[in-house]
Order: sequence, then structure tokens, then C-alpha cells
Amino acid sequence: ALTLFDRAIAIRRGLPLDIAAARYDLAGGWLNRAEALMALGDAADLERALGAFDAAMPLLTSLPIPEEPRYARRLAVALQNRAVVRRRLGRDSWKVLTDLYGALEALDSQPDQTLGDTPVLRAAIWT
Repeated sequence: ALTLFDRAIAIRRGLPLDIAAARYDLAGGWLNRAEALMALGDAADLERALGAFDAAMPLLTSLPIPEEPRYARRLAVALQNRAVVRRRLGRDSWKVLTDLYGALEALDSQPDQTLGDTPVLRAAIWT
């Protein structure tokens, strides 16, 4: 899976990143890579997962979050998962809270709650 995610990232890097949808898709490649590394689970893999989350974050935070519910959802899930990795690594504990509150903020950016699974995501983040 990592090989395929790396190929997808390489392809998506060639897209015009001034287009929000291209940034969204490239961030998705990084997040898929991060989740695969999380599943492997040893410390080196978790460090690499953290690096993949860190690569995705500037792409996600540059998206017009309030304009598109999918953007808010992807950012919230990414922040929550990065917090899980940080917690599992047992360092930068204060950043775990920053990520979790950031995830809640992303969900709050959708005042009309257009994301059908917002209550479930919010519960997972609080848990």
C-alpha cells in the first residue's frame, strides 16, 4: 500500500496546486500514507506517519475550509489522527490537545452541520 500511496503522491504533486481540489487530493495521498504507517505501528513507522501528517497539514489548512464540508472533515480527521500518533509516540503531549481542539474547530467551521457524521466525529475527538 505504501508504494501505491507514494506513487499517488508523486502524480498529484504534478497537478496545479493553485487549485483547491488538487491540494485536497494531494493531502489525501499523504493522509493515506500516514494511516498505512500508523497500522504498521512501530516507533519508526509512527515517526514517518507524523512526517506524512505534517506534509498534509499545509495543504489542508490552505483550503477554503468554510466553503466545502469535505475540506473541514478531512482536516478534522487528519488532526485527530495526528494527535493519536503523537500520543502513541509519547512526546509533544501538549501538541495532542492543540490538534484535537483544531479538529473540533474545523468541524465548527460548518455552522449548518452539512457533514452528516459530525456528531460521530465530534464524539471520537472528545474521546
